Amino acid sequence: GEMVEAGGSRGVDRVRLEHMKRMDRIVREIAEAYRDILTASTIDTKMSNAAADLRIEIEAANLTRGFEELLRFISEMKLLAVVHDTAGIEHDTNAFVSAADTHAQAVDRAIATLDSKVVHALTKLERLRTFSTPTAAATAAETAAASGDATADARPDASREAAADAAKAESSAVALNAENQPSA
Repeated sequence: GEMVEAGGSRGVDRVRLEHMKRMDRIVREIAEAYRDILTASTIDTKMSNAAADLRIEIEAANLTRGFEELLRFISEMKLLAVVHDTAGIEHDTNAFVSAADTHAQAVDRAIATLDSKVVHALTKLERLRTFSTPTAAATAAETAAASGDATADARPDASREAAADAAKAESSAVALNAENQPSA
């Protein structure tokens, strides 16, 4: 582990050194172009004005090129700083994981609630199916009375209640599905 880190550290130091050398070269070229412009502007009258003007234009172009290169270098350094912002990337990743965990817990709770509603509705429907025959209904009513089960009854409107409970469970499932869709 330490050799990899040491090698990685040397690699980072080498890259930093290369960037520093590049920046020094750019700044040196800018300074030289500026010095040459000053020199060209103070040339003795032995040289024609046209030649001095041409020399100043050339050095001004060199100065401009140096500034442009420096701006590109600064932009590259900013991009490298943003791309290699591991602390920021880690923070964003942790925030996303936390939000996903919270969402998953909410979905788990909603599924558990929906599951219990569906089980309740299915139990009611099963009891209604049992009550569909007169002898089965009497047997089920006797069993329910003996066990003290107040939810089991053979009322004709019990099937409507069970169907309503099943519809509520289905609408809860639809609402849960809509609620947990990713927002655009």
